[in-house]
Amino acid sequence: LKISNSLAAMAQDCDAGPISYDGAVELLLSNKFDEAEARFEKDIDASTRHALLFAQVAFARTVLSMDPADAQQAMERCWDANSRAVEALRGGASALGSMFGGGEEVPEAQRIDSTLVSADAHLMGAMMQMILGSYVKGAWNIRAAWSLYSGVFATREESPDIVPPHLRCIVDFGVGMFNLVVSLLPSTFLTIAQVAGFSGDRQVAMSLLQRSSDSGEFWAPFSNLLLLYFYTQLCPNLGISAAEHAARVDALVASEAAGRVPGSC
Repeated sequence: LKISNSLAAMAQDCDAGPISYDGAVELLLSNKFDEAEARFEKDIDASTRHALLFAQVAFARTVLSMDPADAQQAMERCWDANSRAVEALRGGASALGSMFGGGEEVPEAQRIDSTLVSADAHLMGAMMQMILGSYVKGAWNIRAAWSLYSGVFATREESPDIVPPHLRCIVDFGVGMFNLVVSLLPSTFLTIAQVAGFSGDRQVAMSLLQRSSDSGEFWAPFSNLLLLYFYTQLCPNLGISAAEHAARVDALVASEAAGRVPGSC
């Protein structure tokens, strides 16, 4: 409770500089959407991930409301976060400037983080496009997301030492979320997805999300909550008995990741 209160106080202090990632995660997962939105908007220029957090507030609101107006707002924020990530990957240079070697050299950790922000933005934006009925555009952006995710996942698996622990956690979350989302799409879309060169493996999704949740990093609560949402909300809709996963749910609720954001589970 003491930790939770201190993070909340940090989030409310708008003069203390950009909110920490730990504070941002707690604020977002505590369903304080209005407070989170105001704070993340203020910090939007602090980093590409802060811009993504601002988009995630609108994304979470849309998932709950399914309101087209919310989806439109979330989609616009996703594209803004993506634009910022692309600029960061160019070292601050414009598209034209980057063609002539402009921009600063981007450190490897920043490159991976900005690539993940772009991938998350494409995936969330694609989901919003589908809510708005733009299925072809949504499929195109899901494919773009997979291209970005697969590149950083290969680096994470083949050269883990060059990927900081907190980014390994985010890579696992992103690739796990991607596989889960795609695995839940209608069979007709999955056929198109496979022809386009990507697919969703639910078992891979569960394994990666669990690894992310167990990592102890600041992004772990997102993976923990997504696993809980799948087991408690999605499984019944898929005809899977909730009782089959009762022990798994109990373990997730009692996990360190859940304890980092009191009241999120």
